[in-house]
Amino acid sequence: ALEAPWLEGVMRAIYYAVPNFSNFNVITAVAHGHPVPATLFWSNTAYAAVYITLVLLASMLIFQNRNLK
Repeated sequence: ALEAPWLEGVMRAIYYAVPNFSNFNVITAVAHGHPVPATLFWSNTAYAAVYITLVLLASMLIFQNRNLK
């Protein structure tokens, strides 16, 4: 239990902001000769595409009004 309620909100935001790279780890299954399921491949591809899109949109919002010259 956290003492400060705001800290739980901050930690939850960080949890959702940082990508979960363990979803992409298929090395053990492949090393043992198990195929990677197509649903895992497509869900990981969609997860990466959504995350990249959100990061690019956030960076566009941050830098749209900056004079970088």
